[in-house]
Amino acid sequence: MNQELLKEISDSIEEMNTLFERCIGVTNRLFYLDVESTVEELNSTVEERGEIISALTKQKQALNESIEKLPENEQETLRSIISGGFNANHIPEELKEIRSAAINMQSLYSQVMEGDKRANERVRAVRSELKDKLESLNQDKKRLDYYSNMNYGGKQKTGGSFDSQT
Repeated sequence: MNQELLKEISDSIEEMNTLFERCIGVTNRLFYLDVESTVEELNSTVEERGEIISALTKQKQALNESIEKLPENEQETLRSIISGGFNANHIPEELKEIRSAAINMQSLYSQVMEGDKRANERVRAVRSELKDKLESLNQDKKRLDYYSNMNYGGKQKTGGSFDSQT
């Protein structure tokens, strides 16, 4: 196999691993943002995560382009190794580094997917908590409006909780 292309492929996988690790870190930061966090903090974290995902997409495209430069049978072998479907006993020595990086990439990808599930659950919980707070604030506003609309001078309204006359 072409050693230059193998190095390019290995470097692409390593870069993807670095991006996956960054994505995991950013996703984990989402768990520490509470309801009181500013919208700017949340947007900044989500934007950073989006940029990482965009970089991952570009890196995956670069990896695929590198693989496509190889002969057809070598492409199949590399795609199988990267996807984890190749028998470890039959991997040529020159591909073992790529296999190791690919295994790490699959593990990191699984962590990203698990983090996404947890982040979605967290966002649902925060949304529910915010909804409850808004409903509580709405009830408080209704009470304040009721009390502020009571007329204490001149003609008295009857039936209010602060009425001294009946």
